Amino acid sequence: MFCKKQWTPNEPEPRIAPLVEVLTATGELTILGSSEGHLARICDPYVYFSCAPEMAERLAARLDRIRARLNYDWQLSGRFNQDSKLCFDLRSPELFHAQGLVARVLNYSIFRKRIDRDLAVLAKLLCRPEAADLEDIYGNQDVRRQRNVLAVAGKATRPVMAVTTLILISSLPACGTPDVELQHETTGSDELLLSPCVGRDGSPCAPVPYRAPAFTWIGVG
Repeated sequence: MFCKKQWTPNEPEPRIAPLVEVLTATGELTILGSSEGHLARICDPYVYFSCAPEMAERLAARLDRIRARLNYDWQLSGRFNQDSKLCFDLRSPELFHAQGLVARVLNYSIFRKRIDRDLAVLAKLLCRPEAADLEDIYGNQDVRRQRNVLAVAGKATRPVMAVTTLILISSLPACGTPDVELQHETTGSDELLLSPCVGRDGSPCAPVPYRAPAFTWIGVG
């Protein structure tokens, strides 16, 4: 199930070495093998180690928290080796099952940087102290401070925007005053015209005198 050549902890490959070193530095696990993944031979990137189940649980929980930052779905799984000892391996099932030639060319040649980025993220965050979660990955105290300043500035500009809106509305007298209508000329504003159905007394719908024209029937003869 693993690569034919098992790399010893003393010689991890360059791309996987930072992750191996971080895991070894915890002092709570023993590296049994690793690989950075290769195009020439069927071998996906992985780290194979032994540790206490409690340590594996912490790593698995930590892996779940940083999963969104990874390009591939990395998983931590446990199994018993030939000596009936519980061991664990960290790898991506997607890369593990992609053993065809086309898939290997895509993963380990064209998109190799995606794997390398995942290995770098794992090396940086997988064994990070829990207290460090209060800060962002890239030392974002300054970034957080800038976000707070922008949020305060955004709240402060809301009253200014409201006043500006009111000024714009009040600057449209033709729309806001009942005594005038929209402009027809280039300057000023036109007075509202009385409706033709309004009588002299100003009452609405007062009778308007109307005399119908007379009609003369023309006989047919």
